[in-house]
Amino acid sequence: MRLGERLKFWNSSYQPIVSQDKDTFIRRYKKTERSLTIVGQDIQRYKDVQSDIQQEEPKVVIDFIETDFQPLKNALVDHCQQWQKKLTDLLNENARTEMNRLLEYFDNNTKTFHSEINDMDELKTRIALLDQCRADDAEMEQKIEPIEAKYLKLAEFEVVPSDEEMQRKAQMRPQMETFRETLVEAEMRISKSKKQMKAGLEQDLAGFGQGIRDVKTDFGRHAPYKSDTLTPDGAFNMLQTYRNQIEAKRKMESEFRPKQELFGIEPANYKELDWVEQEIEKLTMVWDIRNGWNKEWDKLRSGSFQSLRIPTTWMSSPCSSWAGCARSLARTRTFRTGKSIKT
Repeated sequence: MRLGERLKFWNSSYQPIVSQDKDTFIRRYKKTERSLTIVGQDIQRYKDVQSDIQQEEPKVVIDFIETDFQPLKNALVDHCQQWQKKLTDLLNENARTEMNRLLEYFDNNTKTFHSEINDMDELKTRIALLDQCRADDAEMEQKIEPIEAKYLKLAEFEVVPSDEEMQRKAQMRPQMETFRETLVEAEMRISKSKKQMKAGLEQDLAGFGQGIRDVKTDFGRHAPYKSDTLTPDGAFNMLQTYRNQIEAKRKMESEFRPKQELFGIEPANYKELDWVEQEIEKLTMVWDIRNGWNKEWDKLRSGSFQSLRIPTTWMSSPCSSWAGCARSLARTRTFRTGKSIKT
């Protein structure tokens, strides 16, 4: 009976460290957020269990039976050591991953800040990166300290990472200071590029404004305000050409806006574009009327005069309609196309 109790003691006291699959447990453990204190307690628990096992009496005489539990003790101690190694390896992996991520952050952003700024899109991205890095720098101590604490915890459990890893750990704070100097240099580079690109943008805007004025001048001189020797199709083609020019200018105007915003330049209100757009719409309406009148006139003159058996009011109705539209539009400007269809 006493032998059975002894076997039951070993089974009930230490069976969990043997029966649970270690790899499955570590995979679940890795997915959960645990403080460094909790991780340390978990490692220490297996260390304490190992100590308890080692203190157990290996040989016990029960009545006339001498039992030797040393092989069992050795196996259980080995399991405890495996658990400790699994947990310290995970802790080391987390510390190394965070350290490498931080050092890569310094390295990658330093390379970016040392590269040339080729256009305004890159300038905008570089400014945003500088702002983000400054915000990160304010919390850099809070990022380095947890990594250092993990390595201290590993040292408590007599875990010694590789020399290369410890050298990289020693680089964290010096690289942080070097990166802060890089941010100062980056601000100077960005400021210089910003001045140069702003001057270039102002020149582009001046040229753009002059181009708009040129379009208005050309429109005023050559737009189809007269119907002499010009067909409706010719007028429509001409108006479409101007419409395409205005659309291109509007597209350029929209492309300038984010650049103006970047440099704090107030967008200009190009009234010339508004004027040309309005004139195009008016002329389109006039030439639509002229085109409609021509089609009606072609119908009338192509028929046989003797075959016409309609009241005189029939002709006066469409004529009055076309002429009325023409007179209405002519109030805004003297369109010779309108004059030619008045009754």
